[in-house]
Amino acid sequence: MALAARLLSIAHPVVCEQESTESLRLQVSADLRRVPKSISPRWLFDERGSALFDRLCSVPEYYLARSELALVDRHASTIAGRLGPDVVLIEFGSGTSLKARVLLDELAAPFAYVPVDLSRTQLISASRALAVRFPDLRVLPVCADFTRSFVLPVDAQSDRRRLVYLAGATLCGFDPQARLELLRLMHLVVGPDGAVLVSIDLRKDVQLIESAYNDLAGVTARFNRNVLAHLNNRFDATFDVYSFRHEAVWLPQAGCVEMRLRSQVDQSAQLGPEKIEFRAGEPVITARGYKPREEEFEELVEKAGMGIGARWVDHQWSYALYWLESPPAPGI
Repeated sequence: MALAARLLSIAHPVVCEQESTESLRLQVSADLRRVPKSISPRWLFDERGSALFDRLCSVPEYYLARSELALVDRHASTIAGRLGPDVVLIEFGSGTSLKARVLLDELAAPFAYVPVDLSRTQLISASRALAVRFPDLRVLPVCADFTRSFVLPVDAQSDRRRLVYLAGATLCGFDPQARLELLRLMHLVVGPDGAVLVSIDLRKDVQLIESAYNDLAGVTARFNRNVLAHLNNRFDATFDVYSFRHEAVWLPQAGCVEMRLRSQVDQSAQLGPEKIEFRAGEPVITARGYKPREEEFEELVEKAGMGIGARWVDHQWSYALYWLESPPAPGI
């Protein structure tokens, strides 16, 4: 009975922002009127998109999830030792909370876990699974866009030490200025005594990078095209999903891999009252994955007002976990 009550108690996540459907549609429309056209990566993750991404994490070419999980598993006890007991773990873009579970297994009597994600269905499912696995843990889900300021649940607003965890090299999905702003936001959330744990996919062989986003099984292609199905469902739009081809290419000057959907024919789609025109061969940018060099990332961390307390690297895949914290005050 107690467990059933606990599961029901987390069925409705705290919603920190609710934009109207019309406001969201206008944002999508504005992005598709630009040259080049683009769709925000936030639309990659509806229920089906999240399921496809989970499948993507298991394909041989997609080293990112495999490498990070191995790093977290290998160093979880060290991370837990750095944090100490009675902490609040806040995960931005929590998804299925898989890697957070590994950390929670090692933490000494954690006070609360706050998963923050836009996918409400997945958020509820993952929170319920954690309530079963950790019956003494306060699971406080927040349905919000973590790139914007949001209010923490009341139980997490305490003087306890906080760790913000941003997994999946998600930080690398933002351009350098947006990356800096997000680092500053995470620093603000944890405060001077807290820490940030973030994964970074470092610069490496271009062929290895491109292969990760062009897997032979075509899971990335289905994941990418699903963004159009998501828009169709959300806004009653008429995008022809299968008349677009997935591609992912390395942009050396920008230092990123760019995912696109390329229109195969001249076509149009209805998005609310607007008609969006596509030329044959015209690309629509759906995501970018930046691959910084170590020195570039470390310089950004310093600009954000933090220092690097520790770094764990998978040298085979050039993938790293960084422990970031406020630097010691002068004279200490």
